[in-house]
Parts: sequence; C-alpha cells; structure tokens
Amino acid sequence: MATNGVQPGKILTVTAGGAVTSGSVQEVGAEIIGVALNSASGSGVEYPLATEGAFTIGKKTGETWAEGDRLYWDASAATASKTLVASAADNYIGTATAVAASAATTGNVKLRGGGKIATATEAETDALIGAATIGADRLAAQITGAVFANVADGNSAGGAIVVHVIDVPAAATDTDLTITEKTQFFFFVAVKTDEAGLAGGTLTVKNGANAISEAMTWDNTVADKTLMVAFQIDDTYHDVAAGGTLRVTTSQAQSRGLVYAIGRKVA
Repeated sequence: MATNGVQPGKILTVTAGGAVTSGSVQEVGAEIIGVALNSASGSGVEYPLATEGAFTIGKKTGETWAEGDRLYWDASAATASKTLVASAADNYIGTATAVAASAATTGNVKLRGGGKIATATEAETDALIGAATIGADRLAAQITGAVFANVADGNSAGGAIVVHVIDVPAAATDTDLTITEKTQFFFFVAVKTDEAGLAGGTLTVKNGANAISEAMTWDNTVADKTLMVAFQIDDTYHDVAAGGTLRVTTSQAQSRGLVYAIGRKVA
C-alpha cells in the first residue's frame, strides 16, 4: 500500500486568503474550486474544502436548470450559471443535479472534482498547435495569411492557400501590391470586368520587374466576364519575398479586370 499519500482528495485542507463562510464556494489559486465545510476567521487560517459531492449553492436568476446541465462559477456574482461568461470562462464547477426554476436563487450542483478546467492562454494554445499556425487574430473576425503556417515541400498535413486580389485599371500601367508575407505563387487567373479593350493588349504577372507568368492576351478579343488563366509559371521568380512587389503589367488602355494571385506561404 502506498505510504506517500498526503490527503484523500475529496476534502482538501487549504489556507484561507481572507474570511471564509461555511457552505460558500471558494476558489483556491488558479485551479482549485470547492465548497468550504467550515468557516475560517481570516487569512492564513486552514479550513476543509470539499471538492466532490453535491451542494446547494448560489444560482444565476433568469435561467432554468435541467438535470445534467454543465455549470460555471462566477465569483464576482457568487452564482453558478450554465452560460459561460468571461468572468467564469475557466471555472467549470460541476453539474446540476435537479431542476431549478428561472427565479430560483439557489440550485443543487454536483462538484466536478476539485480542479477547474482552465481556458488555455493564446500563448499556451500556440505552443500546443505550433506558434506559426494561428496567432493573435484567432479572436478577431478574420484570419489572414499572416497567421497561416508556412507550407514546406513534402508537407504531409497540407496547408492553407493565400489569395491576393489585384484590381486592374483600364490603363497601360503597372499595378503593384506589396506582399507582407513571403509567398510562393503558383496560379493566376485574370477576369475581364468591363471594356473589351483595344487590339493587341497583354497582361503579365510579375515579381517586381521579373515576369512570373507568360504575357496573357488582354485585348478586344477577350470579352467581358472571360477568365484568362496563366499556363506558365517561372519558378525563378514565383517566390515573392516579404515586402516584395507583386505586379500586374497591362499594355493597353481600355481593358479593366481583376487578377486573383494564389499561392502558399513559405519560409
């Protein structure tokens, strides 16, 4: 039989951080939650804390509990709720053991066993899934290529593609886009959105001054709504560095459209 046991675990002897009332829910440190079995007069006083069992505790009014509902403890309101809120996001206290009406101020709860289920910090999550995979934008309403993982050759898990859209004006000009993340481009599609154009025009996608694609026809033979696909990619120039220029060069003054540049984020 093991001789190194410290406490049974169902009831822990813990140290009060202030006055404690018997029967109250107490959080101890970052990870322990339970119900005080005795009162403690003040900071530094030890008291027994039940981490298992069923107790009647404070309930958030305005919600109805059913048996088996998962409940979270909101210390600021001294109530349990089945609705996860920011102040209780890591405080899964237990499960409702009886129906509680909307107006009820208390409810019966089976404690889940002492340790709270903590919400991982963003840094902890990044460490688990790879910091280069998802970053600070996970909580925003958008994810961009800046937070995608690099996609290496032979990547068996695959990776996300990135898409840049360039608005091509009705002009013989260079339209430049500064790329913030190093990207290897492998597919270009241009679509006419307006005039048929003049005779003899072309459209070329470049890395700065160097052509990545062939010169695609971009003149009055290409009707509005037509897709033009690049069938050649120069692998000497298809890696556009972070801070580099993705350029669309058009050679005639009336064809308007969009270029979709598709690639993978690379190191």
